[in-house]
Amino acid sequence: MKSNAFFRILCFGLLGSLPAFAQTQTADQPTFRTEIHATSDRGPSFTLTNLSAKTLSAAQIRFSSSSKAVPSTEMGWDPILQGTSDPRSQLPGPLEPGAGMTMFLPHVVGRPPPDAVDVIAGIWADGETFGQPGRVKLLLQNRTSAVASYEQAIAFLRRGLEQNWTRDQYLKELSSQNSRAFDSIASTLRANNRPDSDSRSIKLAMTFVLEHLTRNLNLLRQAKP
Repeated sequence: MKSNAFFRILCFGLLGSLPAFAQTQTADQPTFRTEIHATSDRGPSFTLTNLSAKTLSAAQIRFSSSSKAVPSTEMGWDPILQGTSDPRSQLPGPLEPGAGMTMFLPHVVGRPPPDAVDVIAGIWADGETFGQPGRVKLLLQNRTSAVASYEQAIAFLRRGLEQNWTRDQYLKELSSQNSRAFDSIASTLRANNRPDSDSRSIKLAMTFVLEHLTRNLNLLRQAKP
């Protein structure tokens, strides 16, 4: 695995406050711009813009504050792993050069939101990585775990379809499963909770979920590295 040197960048902005700013970086370093929107009807959010010439496929993002009363937190962003709980949702794509995305800003209710956002590790679409080695490893491990999760859920669905399980049988078997990919099965069964749900409608619903999981698994297997 090739790992580029990590460079800490900081760019933040507050709605109704000072404009955002960014530090100068050399050409071979990851370049991002972040803007914090502290006041919003839907709560604090931030926008991350990819200023590099490469497509960002996953990232570990750290949120920190100049206030000692607000501890730093982190979150992993990997669009390949998103949308597992709702088969009807469309998977978000990677962050293309020049593109931006806005997400909820993690914060503790009653405390000031973080005022700094840093991309501390990431995976480019070509498989190259950058940032803190431990966080790069975490991103890669999450993808490996997701592959195993999808494979288990797909095997589960195939068994249920082959044996023509009823809704109650699926729910009974699901009680012993805790993999995240199984959330899509559970959410679909909850949506098909009518007393008159027949075996045909359940079979069609589970076939739809199977196709959804298989498609996402293929995306994961095709991802680099």
